[in-house]
Amino acid sequence: MPGLARNTDPQSSHDAAANAPTLALAARYMAALYKLGPMSTTEIARYWDMPRDSFSPRTRRLLDQGLIICLGRRPTPNPSGRVVSMNVYDLTTKGRAVVARVQAKHKHDD
Repeated sequence: MPGLARNTDPQSSHDAAANAPTLALAARYMAALYKLGPMSTTEIARYWDMPRDSFSPRTRRLLDQGLIICLGRRPTPNPSGRVVSMNVYDLTTKGRAVVARVQAKHKHDD
């Protein structure tokens, strides 16, 4: 479900509301890499018990923003159990810093 903005809110609020689900999925993508280390998008989806298609579209943007890096390909079981060669991703130093800041803020907010 997309985020909500009031009719009187500025366009930036409407843009942020429209991107809320995308940002949440990117955050989950990065959190999984932070916690478990290098993984494919299939493994990230499996970790969150969500469809792979929820995470695959996030990859290009995270790469372009310098938050993740592709480490190459490795054999990985796909959802049907067949082993296929998949790209594996990890956080960059910049990506780790972003996740650490978010986690520290949430810990402080609790």
